[in-house]
Amino acid sequence: MKDSIDLANLQADLLSYLDSWESENTDRFRNSPGFSRKMHEIDRSQLVLVAFVQNDETREVYQTRVIELR
Repeated sequence: MKDSIDLANLQADLLSYLDSWESENTDRFRNSPGFSRKMHEIDRSQLVLVAFVQNDETREVYQTRVIELR
């Protein structure tokens, strides 16, 4: 199985989510109309893949793996 993630679409989705959250939660911002900076941009040089196998019932983690994507 080979899957892929479109990072441009993911980045656009993140920005859309932040815009929606910001407009729905204006009461959480003090002395500001919203976020001073939206952290939606993805730095490809900093990406890693994190995977883990976990028991759904006990939440015990059996195995983990981190793979750098550089």
